[in-house]
Amino acid sequence: MKFLVLALDVDLSRQAGDAIHLRELCSNLVRMRHPVEVVVAGRHDANEIESVPIHVVTGQRLWSVVRQVRPIVHDFQPDVIYERRVSPKVSFVLSRLLRVPYAVEVNGLPDEERSLLQGKEYKPSWFQVWIRHMLLRRAKTIVAVTDTLKLALIQKYGLPPARVQVVPNGVNTDLFVPMDRSSCRVRIGLEANDPVLGFIGSLVPWQGVDIMIRAIAEIRRQGTAVHMLIVGEGPDRPRLEVLAESEGLGGCSTFTGSVPYRDVPTYVGAMDIALSLKPPLLPGSPLKVREYMACARPVVASRGTGYDFGIVEAASAGVLVDPSNIREVVTAIVDLLGDEPRRTAMGAKGREFAVLRCKWSLVAQKIVAACRG
Repeated sequence: MKFLVLALDVDLSRQAGDAIHLRELCSNLVRMRHPVEVVVAGRHDANEIESVPIHVVTGQRLWSVVRQVRPIVHDFQPDVIYERRVSPKVSFVLSRLLRVPYAVEVNGLPDEERSLLQGKEYKPSWFQVWIRHMLLRRAKTIVAVTDTLKLALIQKYGLPPARVQVVPNGVNTDLFVPMDRSSCRVRIGLEANDPVLGFIGSLVPWQGVDIMIRAIAEIRRQGTAVHMLIVGEGPDRPRLEVLAESEGLGGCSTFTGSVPYRDVPTYVGAMDIALSLKPPLLPGSPLKVREYMACARPVVASRGTGYDFGIVEAASAGVLVDPSNIREVVTAIVDLLGDEPRRTAMGAKGREFAVLRCKWSLVAQKIVAACRG
């Protein structure tokens, strides 16, 4: 099956989850002998996808982009146009012009994300909602990364449930592997001798890093020495650094900024416990929890949110907590710190679960099945 993937909102020069998802999905489709070509917007980045031709289009106007993509479709002759956004206008127009079916992948709710970033509620117009409704209903299939997202799409746009397939995110289990903690700390220049509590991801309001900072500060106030490791970049970083300083973590915290994707497993390997304390603001399927599990690190993650953190309990790979209850978060972390055999067992079970059920190759197989159906 030939896929033309439209990733017009993805910046391949960043180490963000959407870029990782795009690379891993396309690479695994190619390994399964499904030809793939990708269309991105903006400049051509040197960070290409293995064995996948990348086409670059410029401009923002719909018809300008369609005119640039149309000859690509004509030359490549895809079986499906696969667009990664909730308003697949380009795919719809190309499908009508060239009679090629299109599929849509939904990884989040852009209106809600926009509201959180701007600090005020953003409501699309009735016309925008109607357009999305029309575009999504005409897609061959819609792929949502969580059950919560599927439900949101059904409720918001009146989609038939059978049209929306749930395919969670994956993890590269060849790259994300268990490693020796001490060696990892040496490799990244982390001189901490205390247990390391860590987070990896984009620093945006819905990640709950502020919850993590307050919990770690309370753990230290109770007399347990720990070091905080935060790996990633984003608009929330200045606020989080100020918060860490005000909570007394200036001398026992490390903010690394963005790091190359291939180095991320080493940073996870430096941790004793990996955290994802997202508040219930947005639904999604975070890559980080699967990456933590593949690296055999016990996970403390949020309970009762729209994220698919249930895999942590399903795998017995960690503990789920109420992110609004700092006392519960602190208790879970301190209990794990005091029980190394339990942490080791959780790590091993998480690794096993990731290898058996979370590989990107399995994600790619499900995408192919959804698009064929």
